Amino acid sequence: MTTQPNSPLQSSMKLRGNREPFPAAPGLKSKFVTVKAEFRTGRARTAQQAETVTVDNDDLVELEFTDGPRLWLRGDEYRQRFGGVASRDATGTEIQPVPESLDLLPQGMQSRSPVKWAVKSLKVLGVDLEQKTAVQIGKLVDGRTSPQRPGLGLFRCATSSGKFALTPLAPVKTSASQPFLVFIHGTASSTWGSFGGLWSAARSQELEALRQFYADRVLAFEHATLSKSPIENAAELAELVARVLPAGAKLHLVSQRVFKNPLNAAPGGGASGESWRS
Repeated sequence: MTTQPNSPLQSSMKLRGNREPFPAAPGLKSKFVTVKAEFRTGRARTAQQAETVTVDNDDLVELEFTDGPRLWLRGDEYRQRFGGVASRDATGTEIQPVPESLDLLPQGMQSRSPVKWAVKSLKVLGVDLEQKTAVQIGKLVDGRTSPQRPGLGLFRCATSSGKFALTPLAPVKTSASQPFLVFIHGTASSTWGSFGGLWSAARSQELEALRQFYADRVLAFEHATLSKSPIENAAELAELVARVLPAGAKLHLVSQRVFKNPLNAAPGGGASGESWRS
């Protein structure tokens, strides 16, 4: 039996694929996090050897891509973002196949052929909720770093195809006459996780168009989404804008979250902006 994806009331799903007998350590290091299962792609195995693992909404799904980057999502977020038409078992639980590749561009930006990132490994991580509070877990996920995510704050994005990178943004001394573009990533994600597909070879024309229009004024707001509210995020962005961008700077915001334009709260009305939600 099959069903349409993203049933909102379901408390868990199942993933089916080639399970590793000895899972590797996760990229998220904590004594409160354990690997429930690891799946590897790209191996020639028979269908009879595929195994099924339950993924609860509170579990974390760790995706490792062939080029090395990793992406973490809650179980329910993984299902909502990447779940396709699923089969169901006898109890009515969704069964999703472990993907060989994923399109990381958000809905609304997948107008042409999809940008596929090859998946090397998918881990299902269990979190000890009795020993770790929700706020502590949120801080653990929010505080993770990687080569694609050096930390929290406002960063400048490289605009060369295939060379995604974020560099710290020093106070900008240039004129405020030209707009800045700011990417605001989704929950439990990062700029690379939400928008990294733009740096693929298949999206080189789109990235070049951004570079031609914005030059080096393409920015990324790396922020905590599990341990802070959208209102706190907006206040933080307004403070950063007032601190490092020229007075009167105009921002174009691209967001995956329900995120109110924070610029009216900037001290002295130092910036203005337009927002789009992808």
